Amino acid sequence: MDFAVTRFASAPLPIFSAWSPAKVAALRKLLKNQPLVSPDQAFSIVSSRPHGHVELVLGAFRRLGLPALLDRSPSPQRSAVLAMIAQRLLHPASKLATTRLWHCTTLAAELAGDELFPDNPDATSASIPKS
Repeated sequence: MDFAVTRFASAPLPIFSAWSPAKVAALRKLLKNQPLVSPDQAFSIVSSRPHGHVELVLGAFRRLGLPALLDRSPSPQRSAVLAMIAQRLLHPASKLATTRLWHCTTLAAELAGDELFPDNPDATSASIPKS
């Protein structure tokens, strides 16, 4: 069975005269497969936290087997101890200052997220023994 190519005399076109010039320009870009918005306009950096040094310290901890040395199974307490050790290596400070600095890097998010390390450092420091 042969299929013949049929031609349509005319196809209904949308009414472009009522469109704004910006809308017509966007349609032209779309039909030419061009990006409608540049990546610089589409995205903006709201905040950026340093991460490289955190990953380096946590990687060294893993290679040394420090998490398993502290506790065999993952737990919030193990994460808190790892965070304290890592933070003191990265930024030596007192216990209270250490808990306040957790959110200056990606350390809190890497270890346990915001449920273990809340934005309120006083809530976290209340659970740390005073010694």
